[in-house]
Amino acid sequence: MDSRTLPAAPTPPRGLENPGAPGASPDPAVGPTEAGKDLAQTVKRLRQEIEDLRLQERSALAESLMLREQLRRLKQARLVRLEIFVERLLKRVWRRLGRGGLFQGHLRQDRQAIEASGLFDGAYYRRAYPDVAEAGADPLAHYLRFGAKEGRDPSAAFSTFHYLDAYPDVRASRMNPLLHYILVGKAEGRLPQAPASHSSRDPAAGSPAPGALGADRPPFAIPLSTRSLPRIAVVLHLYYLDLWPEIGRQLQAIQEPFDLIVSVPEARRPEAEAMIAPLFPLAQIVAVQNRGRDVGPFLMLLGSGRLDRYDYVCKIHGKKSPHRLDGNEWRHDLLGNLLGGSGTVGHLVAWLDANPGTGLIGPAGLRVHDRDNRWGSNEERVRKLAARAGLAEDEVRLDFFAGSMFWCRPAALEPLKSLKLGLADFEPEQNQIDGTLAHALERLFVLAAAHAGFAVREADEIAAAPLPVSPLHTILTTESGHLVKTIAFYLPQFHPIPENDLWWGRGFTEWNSVARARPMFEGHHQPRLPADLGFYDLRLPEVREAQAKLASAYGIHGFCYHYYWFHPRRLLETPIQQMLKSGRPDFPFCICWANENWTRRWDGLDQEILVPQNYGPGFAQAFIDEIIPYLRDPRYIRYEGRPVLVIYRSKTIPDLAETIAIWRKACRQAGIGEIHLCVVRFWDIADTKVEGFDAVIEFPPHRTPPAATNMPVAQLNPAFRGTIHDYAAVIEDSLSIDPAAPGFTAARGLIHRGLMMGWDNTPRRGVGGGIFHGATPETYGRWLTGLLEQERRRASPESLIFINAWNEWGEGTMLEPDTRNGRGYLEATRRALAGAGRLSWGGAPDRRD
Repeated sequence: MDSRTLPAAPTPPRGLENPGAPGASPDPAVGPTEAGKDLAQTVKRLRQEIEDLRLQERSALAESLMLREQLRRLKQARLVRLEIFVERLLKRVWRRLGRGGLFQGHLRQDRQAIEASGLFDGAYYRRAYPDVAEAGADPLAHYLRFGAKEGRDPSAAFSTFHYLDAYPDVRASRMNPLLHYILVGKAEGRLPQAPASHSSRDPAAGSPAPGALGADRPPFAIPLSTRSLPRIAVVLHLYYLDLWPEIGRQLQAIQEPFDLIVSVPEARRPEAEAMIAPLFPLAQIVAVQNRGRDVGPFLMLLGSGRLDRYDYVCKIHGKKSPHRLDGNEWRHDLLGNLLGGSGTVGHLVAWLDANPGTGLIGPAGLRVHDRDNRWGSNEERVRKLAARAGLAEDEVRLDFFAGSMFWCRPAALEPLKSLKLGLADFEPEQNQIDGTLAHALERLFVLAAAHAGFAVREADEIAAAPLPVSPLHTILTTESGHLVKTIAFYLPQFHPIPENDLWWGRGFTEWNSVARARPMFEGHHQPRLPADLGFYDLRLPEVREAQAKLASAYGIHGFCYHYYWFHPRRLLETPIQQMLKSGRPDFPFCICWANENWTRRWDGLDQEILVPQNYGPGFAQAFIDEIIPYLRDPRYIRYEGRPVLVIYRSKTIPDLAETIAIWRKACRQAGIGEIHLCVVRFWDIADTKVEGFDAVIEFPPHRTPPAATNMPVAQLNPAFRGTIHDYAAVIEDSLSIDPAAPGFTAARGLIHRGLMMGWDNTPRRGVGGGIFHGATPETYGRWLTGLLEQERRRASPESLIFINAWNEWGEGTMLEPDTRNGRGYLEATRRALAGAGRLSWGGAPDRRD
């Protein structure tokens, strides 16, 4: 960005010019020394006046921002009141129409048609969508009202994703896709699923096989919002409340979203709530009788069905074991095994996701087997309970985890539900050390999981196991075997930071700019507002998970994060650092160093630098030391085996050749090996071959052709002083370059192609913005199709295509769904990719040299 300019020197007032100049009126009594002093004082006074004016300007700007915020809140309050009024009105209309049977009649007809077709499977729908089962909703009624609009499948025999993707006319009609197939599509020969030659759907399982080429749809649920319920529950029995600070600290280290359910003695519930609420205000506190210790309350929760909706449950308790000298050490080992550090739970959950045959994981070294002869006085009781739970005599053996703490799938403990035990069935607490119902049940958890068909593992096995390839890893393979990785640039801006609070007001994020944008001419669509994911906060892990799933579902291979590093200061680093630390989402990524000055560009005041880019002594080594932990990550994107590192501005880096040499040497010494170093083709880079870099990345709108500028529009805002470009002309210019042509790479260097979904930074710049008009999902799709046609002819084994961007809302180019186009740009991406080859999910990770 532009650097800050100093004000021009003030013009001397009359009477202070050079004595011999025309028009001057020198005073003979004033000598040269006195005149110089007067001039110096005048200059000093004028500079002070200029500084005062600057302070007044900043004060006026702050007041303006405050008034804008007050106006926004006033408008928001009015909007909320209007929404409430409209909602009440719609409810009254709906009730009247419903009583009149207008809508009910249509729903009855639709229901009858679907039921007669045999293409709706209620049991499948409840299994696939636990939220429907949890709500107790009628599956078909839910599908008719909501499910079809949300992209849910009615059965394993019909793919909503495929049908809408394959037949755009159905998508445009907004008709229920299953009804369309039943009433029209089947007679027209349309397919309810992708054809067998392009699908690896297992007919027996009714779901696509993870990682198979050409899968009909990704092997995971496509997120409908970022507000999904946690998949994990931690069930804690806390008899000794004084242990809460220790256990609470360990629970805080869990990076995965989870529900906390705490059972406590009835008499101590108020005390427990007061202790737990500051750390976990949403914790569910369950008051219980002092019977059955930790096992009784857990069996009560399990039998009630309260845990059924979770994928995984961690059962722990505040164990002191006062009869043992090593009671505290035992507790530390148990909790450390199961909860560990910040990445332990994420690793374990990812492993369980990929290993559905494992149902229970216990602490390492505490699994007791027959050879240990630890039945105590429990064997007879265990055998009776096992028989009641449906286990055969030969299934009963000594096999349990001492301490009764573990991770499990609720389904693995399903046999124990048939015991129908309540707390009254357990003996009153008398400090027993063996022989109680709780001790017998402790020896049944592993047996129940085995009876239910699940394997049992120890935590250290899982911790040592490499993470499996994520189903989110998406790749395109052309018919010739050429691999294409489609990468979207990613802006980590959407969360508050102290610097933005200081510069633009408390709580500022780019959403402020996005929401206040206004159209500049007829047909100019502003504001562009988010749809599926809403006005999200990137500090939330569930937001980042939803983004990754959405991107992967539509064929995006990974994100290229803009990294704001100013030697040594960082900005906007929280989402990226959390992603690295937690290992989630398990979605490929690479880094682009956004090495520009940080300016007031969101207010259009480009000439005021807020944080300068610092290329002081040692910056090159410091930068690569900062980035090496990212390059080591197994999710990091590679090109032909080498990690991809992108630099945004090469021309501003001093001693570029020496800097690059430092980076490459440091990576080799760190064991990273050779890197694939790329530079963005910024406006100041004319050639496509840049010395020291392995490739150039196209980054529209940089290098916009002259033919695309000054596009005429109707009813232009008279105050507009920016530029309007022709999006179609940009596409035409882009496709006129063919890097796959013979000799192109040898002569002009390696180019990774880039494209955008239009461009419109008026949310940031207002009347001074730049707009690329004419962008639609269809025109973007044609651009991507053209690039893919070129890429499949490349001689190299793989290609990278960079999309600008996943979420540049302030610059009007984003793949994320918006209220105008919905998922149109994502759908156009997937159509273009599917037309160029076969998409696969969960394939092999990037190979390494």
